[in-house]
Amino acid sequence: MEELAKALFHAKQAEKEAKAKRVELEEKIANQVSTDENGSKTVDVGAGLKVTVKRWLIYSADVDAIREIAGGEELLQTVTKTTLNPKAYESCREAMPELFKSISGFVTTKPRKVAVTLKIA
Repeated sequence: MEELAKALFHAKQAEKEAKAKRVELEEKIANQVSTDENGSKTVDVGAGLKVTVKRWLIYSADVDAIREIAGGEELLQTVTKTTLNPKAYESCREAMPELFKSISGFVTTKPRKVAVTLKIA
């Protein structure tokens, strides 16, 4: 049992180091691939490998205030009490600019962690 426990300890340490290295490499890749703040880009890096970098925003809001302004319209459906449906919110910018202008003061955006995926082509 002692040998198994030691082996497990070393495996967990190696796993922790590998994760830190993976995160570091993902950050370096993300810094070299530009996308829109709500977009993705796939790059063929050669050797049969493709890297996809995806960025997106989280929209948080005072949903009750927005419902009052929007008259309870279903346009701004919520996922939780404070998170807006991003597609509905962005489509409001184009379809109903006056409504968008009214509610945008109650919305805050922040970037989510950049996702980096690797595919073998």
